[in-house]
Amino acid sequence: MYQYDELREVCRQFGWNPVQIRGDRGLWKVTLPDRKMALKQSRAPFEKLILLHQILSDMKQNGFAHSLPFALTAGKNPVVRTGTSCWYALPWKEKQKREITAREIVSGLARLHRLSEPVINQYPELINKTDERLLKEWKSKQEQLQFYEDERNGREFPSPFDQSFAQVRERMDRSLSFAIRGMSRFLETEEGMAPRYVLCHRRIHPGNVVWDEQNLYFIDFDHAQADSPVRDLALAVHRFGDVTDPENSPAGLIQTYEEILPLQPKEKRLLALYLSYPERLLKILSQYYHHPKLSGESQAVSRLERESILFEEIQGIVRRLWPARKKDATKQKNT
Repeated sequence: MYQYDELREVCRQFGWNPVQIRGDRGLWKVTLPDRKMALKQSRAPFEKLILLHQILSDMKQNGFAHSLPFALTAGKNPVVRTGTSCWYALPWKEKQKREITAREIVSGLARLHRLSEPVINQYPELINKTDERLLKEWKSKQEQLQFYEDERNGREFPSPFDQSFAQVRERMDRSLSFAIRGMSRFLETEEGMAPRYVLCHRRIHPGNVVWDEQNLYFIDFDHAQADSPVRDLALAVHRFGDVTDPENSPAGLIQTYEEILPLQPKEKRLLALYLSYPERLLKILSQYYHHPKLSGESQAVSRLERESILFEEIQGIVRRLWPARKKDATKQKNT
């Protein structure tokens, strides 16, 4: 079925007579005579999307205001399944003049987690235990880090980016090693079970947040899972933390989060492990060394240096979340 025919069939099932349809890459803006809708072509399984609709609906009844309602078809279904895809629709939100702050996003994230916990508890089969796959992924990143180091050392004339990488490389390796050791210990002692489970978005970034004059909304829950809240929180701190703004600093964002959903002691240690994983720096290195034609030198250096400053700030938080044992502290003092 060609995409035009598929779109026409989806609109028919929703009972729409569009004035205009614009979009690409799975997201379509459908203009109707009385409103505008965002039509999403999803790779998520039909059953998962139906369950997400139910979970988000239950949360909205409990007061959650940061999600948009699924449109229903004429047959009262929230998801349309065609021969090749699943589709769902949400109210379209136009880009607003006012900027949304990182603090607002993290506050909304904390409410998402707090209000989803009692709902997720009704679905114990959804719980996502951490397992060896995460450790395997992190260890592979450590091998990649060594590859980037070899690339840098193999150049007769190091570039400005190579020189900036040299300044942060050892700290990255120590941080990644700490994350791997700590996560390995977590798997041994807790068997990968988190202290509590909530609905984690798992794809928190600016493109998945929209807003109007009254509120902000998280969209694209297609990758959501029942997981520890610190998975989302660590991602938000990495992606939205700003060392130049006290309110939106990494520590400030964690404080904002805990004003709504205080973390348990074990969650704080787990948060330290996820914060220690240098996701943003690894992505910058990957783009530069694997796809050099896509990375302008000055822009790549600027991104690396900016993320290095944030990384250093976050490592200070990690040390506070996971204080060294007395014997380790004494050893470090004598070294």
